Amino acid sequence: MLALKESDVAIKLKPNHPKAYENRQNIYLMLKKDSLALADADMLLRLEPRNSHAYYTKGVIYMRFNKPDSALANFDRSLAIKPNADNVLNNRGSLLFNSFQRYNEAVADFSKAIAINPQGEYFYHRSLCYYKLGDVAKARADALIATQKGVVLPDSYMPILQSK
Repeated sequence: MLALKESDVAIKLKPNHPKAYENRQNIYLMLKKDSLALADADMLLRLEPRNSHAYYTKGVIYMRFNKPDSALANFDRSLAIKPNADNVLNNRGSLLFNSFQRYNEAVADFSKAIAINPQGEYFYHRSLCYYKLGDVAKARADALIATQKGVVLPDSYMPILQSK
């Protein structure tokens, strides 16, 4: 992958180049090379202690490592630096939903993410929260918007679209 090679070269030429570490951590994250991404995120934080992307990367990796408390702490730190990062809000909302069953807080994160960038995935995630909270009408409304935005709902979720 050319971008990875370019990042490696940039780091060799300038070992304290934050953007090169940020780019490489993102590549490693996409490739699911989590230990390497984590090492780059840690280095990035040594170079730029307020780098929201590094905290986001650490949050995603800790989610993958099934360490929800560490993931939540890192998403919180990322959002403290960059409060309108819709992808971070979505991931924190998913973590609050799946690992902590804190549905109202997850709804707040998904709602803010939707206000920033109304992606179908965010509506679907908020729909799941509303369903767990017992608000079938709101769950159905968000599920319909999600499908209009191209999200394919799992078959197991389809009955809420038909329920009245």
